[in-house]
Amino acid sequence: KIEDGGTVQPTMSTSEMADAIYKFMHKKLVDETMETLKELLDLKDDQTSNVDKPCGNICDICNCEINASNREIISADKFKQIVRNGFNPFNENITHPLTGLPLSDLGAALGLSVEEQYENWKEQSLNTDDDWALCTNCAKIATHQ
Repeated sequence: KIEDGGTVQPTMSTSEMADAIYKFMHKKLVDETMETLKELLDLKDDQTSNVDKPCGNICDICNCEINASNREIISADKFKQIVRNGFNPFNENITHPLTGLPLSDLGAALGLSVEEQYENWKEQSLNTDDDWALCTNCAKIATHQ
């Protein structure tokens, strides 16, 4: 806000401004991280031309290919309860099928701690009403928490 003398006066306190900046930067970091992960995991057709194409169904946790014989569908409500009970895929021995890296290493490559990755994932998990399609391995790990 500009006062009569031409001086600029902030319309919010320093604490409010710091909080607003933090929220903006955190959202920007999460958005950029998700976009970068999508780019890293998105194989171009020429990279997979001599590889069997997946059926289009992937595990909602580890991204491995699933089909009717190796998947478990978990309702959104049941999965939310599993998450509330402490399921954290970033602390489990779950690896990404294309890279062979633990899930936590993918975010760590982008500068995110395991805790930051988990908190972002947890927030998204608790705010979706979609059922979860998991491979048998991830379903076994998730449901035994």
